Amino acid sequence: MRKAYYLLFLAFFTLTLNAQDRGYIITKDKYIQGYIYLKNESGNMQSCVFKKAKNTKVKEYLANEIKEFGLLNGEEVYKSHQIDFNGNTKIVFIKRILLNGGKYYYYKEKGFKEYFIEQAKTIIRIDQSEYEQAFKENSKKRNSALLKSINVGIGIDLNIGNLKDLSHVRSALSSTSLTNTGLGASILLSVPTGEKFELKSGLGYSKHSYSISGFSDPCILTTEFSSLTIPFILGYNKQSKNTSILLSLGGFYNYRSFKENSLIYNTSLITEELLKKNTIGINFGLGVRIKKIILEYQQNRSAESELKYAEHVFRLGYFIF
Repeated sequence: MRKAYYLLFLAFFTLTLNAQDRGYIITKDKYIQGYIYLKNESGNMQSCVFKKAKNTKVKEYLANEIKEFGLLNGEEVYKSHQIDFNGNTKIVFIKRILLNGGKYYYYKEKGFKEYFIEQAKTIIRIDQSEYEQAFKENSKKRNSALLKSINVGIGIDLNIGNLKDLSHVRSALSSTSLTNTGLGASILLSVPTGEKFELKSGLGYSKHSYSISGFSDPCILTTEFSSLTIPFILGYNKQSKNTSILLSLGGFYNYRSFKENSLIYNTSLITEELLKKNTIGINFGLGVRIKKIILEYQQNRSAESELKYAEHVFRLGYFIF
């Protein structure tokens, strides 16, 4: 299971790395598609690293060599422009940002900032206050659109959990585990934070019963309990038409409420405190979403040293809006 967790963790970050992206450059007379190696913002404003194909050599361009470069999806665009910097003129790449339907640009370097707007294909310098006003107005519209894009859904869950107590290590307990199964329902909440990412949370409720294995002593264990789980997850969404592949990684809090007089056991190896202990830990998952229907597997693993707990959640969900 650790190996599977490691592979999923590695896949999650491999997919989100932005080492090279499909992009373009515009020279004096040509538009050329290929691959852009994006650096940090300051680095991108100084030079562009580009190659035409995966099997060709990488070439670095300065702002006096090309007119523009960017990603094919339009998320990052830089234009060559001449600015006045400390009494001298220099040609740099200024970054485009779309605000209220207009094309704005900015450049920054060591405390120096300049802002621009494109009007009738001409780039004009503007005051910082004008840029900030446009940015505030755009943020209000974006926040309003974000609220409308929040997805809320419901799900039916099958929960299978396994618990091991590591606080009393002894030979009789080393292979002892408690397995619980439960059916439940969940409220799903998804908030897009970009084209490929989303923040996920919600509330999962389920009713469980425990079974026991591995004890050398005679033991009878009967228990019923309700469980509330609240996840806090960052999701990666790779979309193709109406289908999305979902990868998620985050944390969770689990609260358990036991039915009165439901604990019956005949062994000193099990304690009521162990069974009733609430947990926090790591959550990761994999799923597929087809239009409004979601099929998802998630695993919750406790982060506590004395209580080794893993819960597998198999979910069929539907987003209402």
